[in-house]
Amino acid sequence: MTTALLCGRDQRGQERLKEVLSVCGIQAVLLSQDLETAYEIVQNREPDLMVVEVVQLQTALDRFVRMRSCCSAPLILLGGEQEQDMLQNYADHGDALLLTPLPPVRTAAVVQLALVSARRTAALRQALQETRIALSERKQIERAKGLVMVSEGLSEEQAYRRMRSQAMSRRISMARLAGDILQQNALSG
Repeated sequence: MTTALLCGRDQRGQERLKEVLSVCGIQAVLLSQDLETAYEIVQNREPDLMVVEVVQLQTALDRFVRMRSCCSAPLILLGGEQEQDMLQNYADHGDALLLTPLPPVRTAAVVQLALVSARRTAALRQALQETRIALSERKQIERAKGLVMVSEGLSEEQAYRRMRSQAMSRRISMARLAGDILQQNALSG
């Protein structure tokens, strides 16, 4: 089931967007008028999509940041002509922007385009995060391998094999083993 969270104060706009989202394949839309309630919904329901009016961010950015950290769903920021500056300021927090009021013609196409954009951007954001983690782990493994080489007088390949063997025998990842080695070195050094 595809679920969306819609957070905003404009009830008429929310109802219209709710109808359009259902046309775009969203099966359930959870409504909230403030970020406090939206945060609770995110924690309890884990929606597949979040749509938040940008004016909400001004009043409760800290709540929004916590909400964003516990939910990796794509995020569409809503705002009108008068909030265009805010949309630009908060664009890094969202995966797509949607100007309101929605156009009377081709509304579903405009929202569908925002959905596609948000999903793509969210996927890229997730891939970037995974790449950063992998790079960090690789650096940690290389530092630990260097310590093993120095402390045991091994070649790079021998140190790697020893670490791999230890990780396998302990049934832990190489990154975890490297962290243990680095921590042990920090405590003894």
